[in-house]
Amino acid sequence: MSHHGTTLNPVTLPPDAEGPAGTVLVVDADRVSGRFVELALSGRGLAVEIARDAAAAFEVLRSTSIDLIVCDTTLPDLTGLQLMRRIAEDAWYRHIPVIFLSAESRIASKVAAFRAGAQDYLTKPVDRTELAARCIACIYRQFKQRESARRKPYTLAGDFSALPFADLVVMLAMGQRSGTLSVVTKGFSGQLAFQHGELLHALSGNLTGHAAFYRMLADPVGHFELDSTPPVLDRNQRTVTAGVNALLMEGARIHDEAERDTVPVTKPPRLFPSMPPPMNVRFLAGLPLPSLASAFFEGISDAFTLGELRVRTSEELYEWTSTATEERFHVLLVADPAVGASALLALASSISPSFVLKSLSPDSKSLGLTFSLRRNAEVDIVLLDVRSAAVHADSLRQLPCLVVIAPPDGDFLAAGVRGRTELEALLERLMPPVMIGVGNPSLRTALEVLPAVANGICELKTFTGTLGEGVGSLRSLLVEGIRLWEPMSEAGSRP
Repeated sequence: MSHHGTTLNPVTLPPDAEGPAGTVLVVDADRVSGRFVELALSGRGLAVEIARDAAAAFEVLRSTSIDLIVCDTTLPDLTGLQLMRRIAEDAWYRHIPVIFLSAESRIASKVAAFRAGAQDYLTKPVDRTELAARCIACIYRQFKQRESARRKPYTLAGDFSALPFADLVVMLAMGQRSGTLSVVTKGFSGQLAFQHGELLHALSGNLTGHAAFYRMLADPVGHFELDSTPPVLDRNQRTVTAGVNALLMEGARIHDEAERDTVPVTKPPRLFPSMPPPMNVRFLAGLPLPSLASAFFEGISDAFTLGELRVRTSEELYEWTSTATEERFHVLLVADPAVGASALLALASSISPSFVLKSLSPDSKSLGLTFSLRRNAEVDIVLLDVRSAAVHADSLRQLPCLVVIAPPDGDFLAAGVRGRTELEALLERLMPPVMIGVGNPSLRTALEVLPAVANGICELKTFTGTLGEGVGSLRSLLVEGIRLWEPMSEAGSRP
């Protein structure tokens, strides 16, 4: 037995034991409940680590090999479901099964847990023998799966439920791997040829190249197998010309359009069918005059300056950002929609009836905030969902002076693979002169690898905190963004 912070040597179960040896992480703020689980499992030969909250749980995960997590639904810092989603977003931990042990017995709570991917849900008080049996059975299933995979002759194989297609191809590209990746789903089989991390060829049925890749991306259920033998393929035979990130971005756009096409015909059609994909949109609007920096700075610094909330359809956003002006300080706020909206509301004047009515319309809309300052200067903010930053990408025609990034729970990984891919591609196109991040200490490391920052084009500053609170208050972030932008605009360092 061990508590968090101590070291325990793995226990080897005898051959006639009820299951394989393993280590269980118990996440429960209740010391009595945690001790009960520890005694129930350690008595069956399982090693036990205990964490009192989600933060301590991640500390254990970073230092200890864990086979199973037994978690309460209520924790001091996160809910059990939030912890499970954080684990599912991390490629290192998503394979670990989770069993909930909670005093909450409502059917709705159990259904939510199972929908989120929980292996089991037990209600307190629970019989000690039943708890141990369910935990051992769960670990044993994992053990059998590993043994089955270990005996297979290929070097890398698995199921997209454990390693999604998008994560897999990014891993192969970043790892500069060579080989042929075979994909089998219920509807088709296909192959991808990699050479030193570069995708050269894609084949799926009668489709080749980009179309074959998009077909594989669209099916989340299937199996894969990597043959690490370098493919025999001349460069002039390649059928794929785009990079993996660009393909994922375009595939996500195609998927969104396909979903829109399946809705009832009463839904309005795509507003800009003639517009090119988001990554090819050229910006039309100009940048603000450096001489207006003092008007921006003084206006936003004034705590009594409030902005007007704006709800715009995609067409209206397109028209608004296409209007060339040298008096507008344009800002993109990339955050969780609920948190971002709360931050905007904190700086907004009273909400008009027209705003409410427009918010209720069924069209796809963006939320923004506009400050009208002296000398006809404006500070304009547009909120983008960090998990799908490309939704309004083809409506954004103004070069932003500042981009504020506040990922869910302060963790860039929580934006998901699709969200990170879309955001990275959008920022590569925007190349903003100033970028500010709000989140946990690791956020800076995640943002430093973005092309605009890595190439020295963008000034990056990060704050440890939460959007809308303390150092993460939106007004403070805007003031800091203007302060960083002013010398860059005067020096003409903006591309």
